[in-house]
Amino acid sequence: MTFTSIEKLKEYLIEDQNRATISPIRFINVETMVVWSEVKKVVLSLCDKSLFLSDFCEGEDTTPNIRRALSRLKTYDKTVCVVPLSEYLRIKPESALSTINKILSTEYDNNENGKLRIYFLMYRMKDILRNVPNDDPRRQNTIIYLNTSEESDYSLTIIQDDIKVSIHGNEIYGFKKYLQYWEQNPDKPLILHTKNAIYFEENNFFDNVMVIANSFDLLRYRYELPIKFEYSLGSVDNWNSLAKAVTQEGDFESACKAIFHTNKYEIDLFGQWKKFDEYKKWLIWLWTKNQSGTSYIFTCANETKTVEQFQNELFTSIVRYVSSSSYATVYAERRNMLRLMQLSALPTGFLSKLNALPEIDALKCLTDLTLVEKKAIFDLLKRLGYNRRRECYEILKYVYPDLYYYFVGNKTDNPANMIDRHKIYFEKYKWQKITNTLTEDFDDLVKQYAYEKGESIYSIQPRSLIVSELYDDDTAVLFVDGMGAEYVDYLSNLFADLQETEYAVSYNVGYCHLPTVTEINKDFLNGKKTLEPIYALDELKHSTFSYPLNITKEFDELKKIKELVLNAFNETTKRVIIASDHGTSRLAVLVRETKFDNKIKAEGLEIYRYGRYCIGTALEQQLPTAINYDGKLIFADYTRFEQKGAPSDEIHGGASIEEWLVPIVCVEKRSAKRKQEEKCEIETTTPIVESEIGTGQVTIAFVVRGRKCKKVNATIKGIRYACAEKDSEYFFNYIPAKNETEVKALISDGSIFGEFVVKIKQKISQNKKFDI
Repeated sequence: MTFTSIEKLKEYLIEDQNRATISPIRFINVETMVVWSEVKKVVLSLCDKSLFLSDFCEGEDTTPNIRRALSRLKTYDKTVCVVPLSEYLRIKPESALSTINKILSTEYDNNENGKLRIYFLMYRMKDILRNVPNDDPRRQNTIIYLNTSEESDYSLTIIQDDIKVSIHGNEIYGFKKYLQYWEQNPDKPLILHTKNAIYFEENNFFDNVMVIANSFDLLRYRYELPIKFEYSLGSVDNWNSLAKAVTQEGDFESACKAIFHTNKYEIDLFGQWKKFDEYKKWLIWLWTKNQSGTSYIFTCANETKTVEQFQNELFTSIVRYVSSSSYATVYAERRNMLRLMQLSALPTGFLSKLNALPEIDALKCLTDLTLVEKKAIFDLLKRLGYNRRRECYEILKYVYPDLYYYFVGNKTDNPANMIDRHKIYFEKYKWQKITNTLTEDFDDLVKQYAYEKGESIYSIQPRSLIVSELYDDDTAVLFVDGMGAEYVDYLSNLFADLQETEYAVSYNVGYCHLPTVTEINKDFLNGKKTLEPIYALDELKHSTFSYPLNITKEFDELKKIKELVLNAFNETTKRVIIASDHGTSRLAVLVRETKFDNKIKAEGLEIYRYGRYCIGTALEQQLPTAINYDGKLIFADYTRFEQKGAPSDEIHGGASIEEWLVPIVCVEKRSAKRKQEEKCEIETTTPIVESEIGTGQVTIAFVVRGRKCKKVNATIKGIRYACAEKDSEYFFNYIPAKNETEVKALISDGSIFGEFVVKIKQKISQNKKFDI
């Protein structure tokens, strides 16, 4: 039976009360909340009492006991209105039809005259009611439909109470209060918080019912969580915490911004990774997954299901890019990310995976951010060998910048203008030191220099003279103990980022006194203003740190020099000279107990520095690689006098190139006056010179405009030449090497302020044996 207006329905119900019928049951179905309220008023006006299903809830959040409610109904002898059965059936759709059939088939004791009425006001149960069998005549006229023109205004959201969130809407807590709400006058869609939502999740509801059994569902269906996110990506606690934030902020993006105190997503947020709790680590990974683009970081995030996998992927995915044209860009992005996150533990099996790659590719996958990786880098360099050093340098620029700058420096090739022989020597020495090896070829090279007894060393200037020439009243000297010329390339990078408009930096290499010990190598400090000396580097070289930790710590100590220098500038200090007492040798220690270890017994002699030199010269003829200097025999190779004990890391006292040569770095803060002076011009007045027959000597001349110079020097290939002045012109003599066609001269008066190139014409000497 169907009606289209409340008035018609009311008329029918009044008439129906006067008719005797077999069944007292009347299901009245309505389609909107507004109509529900109106029909409820009509029905209640016809009833003697009401039966509220909420009275049959045994707890605040339990469904009513329907069996007990129906038993109560059987005892009624008055007209009654039962509400809200439809809301019970809505969340129990699997038992809806059977419950209705049971109500219809029950024998009601007090309906002898057929005029007992039990009204069930039903909300939007049309579909289930139409499935009730109508073949029993006792059920005739028991189901009534009221179809009006109003649009449906129903929706029910059932939320698991464990989520502990409050969302915008008409919220009710507990099923009993939900029923009570319907028993009153419902007027808007509901949000029901119940601990039983998880049991309704699989139900096939008749109407617009949404069950949110967990925080993830809440985020997905109420707050448009990105579709790519799956429930399995987070724990229950993670989703619960996120749900609280999203309900407060309005959406996922806004919640992330609020939690990380930022106005946008940035990779730099990972700089707080160490401080993040597990929830924040999970959330920033999830936020990263939601970013658009194909960057390395986003790719790693999107390809992983957990935070741990994400961390591992950041390490391991680089393997796919080693041969890619985008390697440099991807590697830089990856390294920055790992640096920000400060991940100290490598993924299990990562190094084993690299072992399966060619060594050069494996090198591309490492960083200098963990000690384990640094050790792996040193090992790979050793396996790759000196002949592949150029390949390695290009990769070290990315994977271990400190090593790269130690090997090749920055911007300027040969910043100290070393002579070619010394430059080649140090390139080989540094490779031997870094790989912790001593090859026969290099041992032979060291001996070759030793046989020369310092010939190439004495072709350049001594450290003390260079320091004196650079020093003036506005200068301070920073003494760094044990810093040899091997570090000059590294130092050139250390100061490379100083603005040339604010600072002038020059580099030199000079030789110290023999033997190379501190006691006799601090004279260059006498009478000069000095800064607090640095002893840490030398102390490190005599420590017990094992390879390669000893080398990595050297870089850490050297980096401190720059800050000390820059902090030294003040009203009375405009220039700082960095200089050392002596260098040190790793290979003079490494040679011990190898086939190259040449131990000399020297009974009766005073032996010093673990055999690097002795007092007395009696054995000079037997020791071709020792230099006789000041009554001492000082080894210029790795030969040693036998002595008890052994050095731990590096040693000094001998006359090897690495012990004997030291860097001298001059850092000057440009004053306004100095800047003006440096707007000078240098011009050679001898652009082409012709060598003299016999001596092979040339005279090179130049003029300086716009600068007042005190003492001018020219440096060619690491050798300094004092310049004489006459009639405002400076000149010096130089003997070019055979077949040398041009030279570059660096001009300085304490610091380099210009340069020029001169072409050389070599005269052919005349052989008088063939004169006729």
